[in-house]
Amino acid sequence: LLYTFILHIYEFAGSLFYAQLIGAPETSRAYDSLNCEVRLHLHDGRIALVDGYPQRLIGFWFLNEIIRVCFNDNKLQFFANDRSGLDDGMYSLVCGRIQLLEKHYNLANKPGLLTAFLKQKEGDGLWYEDKFADSSQTIIQHSTLYIEVRAGNRKSQVY
Repeated sequence: LLYTFILHIYEFAGSLFYAQLIGAPETSRAYDSLNCEVRLHLHDGRIALVDGYPQRLIGFWFLNEIIRVCFNDNKLQFFANDRSGLDDGMYSLVCGRIQLLEKHYNLANKPGLLTAFLKQKEGDGLWYEDKFADSSQTIIQHSTLYIEVRAGNRKSQVY
């Protein structure tokens, strides 16, 4: 199942969010990862939690199996009804990008929308706001380039 899900990550567009798992049912696969970093993968119609390196699947649900979901104050809480009964229950995660996670979750709930959105959007931020902006200004504003200039025996550092 994990191999299949990872294969789908590379074949179809999906979202990846880093979070801290702060609540999970005691009987779930995710319980051992409480208070640890987890990765939440969102794809059209499904969601998965993984942890560790290499990845270990600790939860997988179809979005129609999520009974309740709440996005509030950097926290995602959802009650999942797993077909196998193994991962039933309430999960809580803290995520610094909760607004984007909520947007992607809502898109993933509608067939094909998350994939379509991610295919047309390669990135965000100032680099992508205005395609016709003066590129030299953009480079100056956002450069973290470090240059070392040598003149004879002297060295100068330019940032």
